[in-house]
Amino acid sequence: MLSKLQFWMVAAIVVLVGYAVVATGREEAAPPRAAPYDLSTLRRVSYMNGLQFVRGPVYVDDPSEPRILVGDDESRDVRAILRSEAVDATSCMDYATTPPTATQPPYSNASPFNAVTSRTIHPQSATIVSNALASGIGNLVTEQEPAKEYNHPIYYASVTDPVVELDIPGYSLDGARIPVPAAARAAGGSDGHMAIVTPDCWSYDLWRARRSSGIVRAEIGYRQRYDGLGIVTPAMTRSDPTIGGTTAPYFGAHAGLIRGPELLAGRIDHALFLVIETGTADTTFGLGTVAPDANRRGGNGSSIYPAFKGDAVSAGVRAPMGARFFLDMTETEIDATGAPAWERAIAKAMSRYGGYFGDTGGPGFAFSFEAGFQYTAMGQTNPFETLARSMGLRKDPVWGYTWVFSGRIPWRTKLYVTDPPAP
Repeated sequence: MLSKLQFWMVAAIVVLVGYAVVATGREEAAPPRAAPYDLSTLRRVSYMNGLQFVRGPVYVDDPSEPRILVGDDESRDVRAILRSEAVDATSCMDYATTPPTATQPPYSNASPFNAVTSRTIHPQSATIVSNALASGIGNLVTEQEPAKEYNHPIYYASVTDPVVELDIPGYSLDGARIPVPAAARAAGGSDGHMAIVTPDCWSYDLWRARRSSGIVRAEIGYRQRYDGLGIVTPAMTRSDPTIGGTTAPYFGAHAGLIRGPELLAGRIDHALFLVIETGTADTTFGLGTVAPDANRRGGNGSSIYPAFKGDAVSAGVRAPMGARFFLDMTETEIDATGAPAWERAIAKAMSRYGGYFGDTGGPGFAFSFEAGFQYTAMGQTNPFETLARSMGLRKDPVWGYTWVFSGRIPWRTKLYVTDPPAP
């Protein structure tokens, strides 16, 4: 039997607990929410640690303390969410209105494409270089008619761009929904390359891409982090089947491309993507060279880091895909040649950073560059066009502008093959 004092003490406790429950309930009431936005790829976890892939809307409820909610929940502030959840998300978001400048190369500082080259000369260098330069240095060609477009257009999406579905049968990205600028189009050549960088810093790299009725169809489609390494490793593909590439070695769509702002500025601060007529199937290059199809993703050529696989082979001593070349000249020596500024910019990049063998075919030893039409499609000034006009180049109706190498840079005597970077 409770005394009168005990009764009133218990009653007071019950009242206090009830008030606390009610107060807590008021404090946890859901805030008002704005209209939802589909962020199908948003994840806080690192792609190196096994990023999970889901289809459909993904939202974050509270940007101040991010947590993932899947389902019908809506976000209050897309920009705040992206800044909370994505690595360097603000940069990727802002690129939709202000494209990367000459001093903003893609990928992290840890990328092999942003590392200074070794200058150790490989024992097979002389023979490999001789074979690679058999047809000379390939000229740059820009602004050609659509059927001749084999470069890689890259578009930076904003949170207000139309959300489209990816139709890529047989690939893990099939059915994914991402924002794509309405004016974005793939290259008109048979490869049909196109890359979309979403505001959360994923680059969706597509091959033989075509857009129609709110759907982007492609024969091959993978993604990589725009702020990552710009390459693919076996560990990445094991942890996330959406990761891969649409170039033969799985280099990122942006990796090593000569960008318009860089050529216009006369300065390229990264390694270059090299196109050579053919590779090799043997592994005598050593230094970790792997046999064809070693990573079970196809390819009939041997490869070496940072390449994931190789392609297109011929007999003789040739470079495995991923091999790094460099130009053994100082900047002072390059300037003294009197070559045009754009050519000296390429030579200086090859001297400081080198270039990686990333594709076969073409007109000999050649360099890859982004598409000028990606700028005009988005209503922006085309830097290739600006530079060509300043040089007085004539535009051919079929082939556009041709940038002819002057012959002043001694590629045949100063180009070497070196060791790969450390993984």
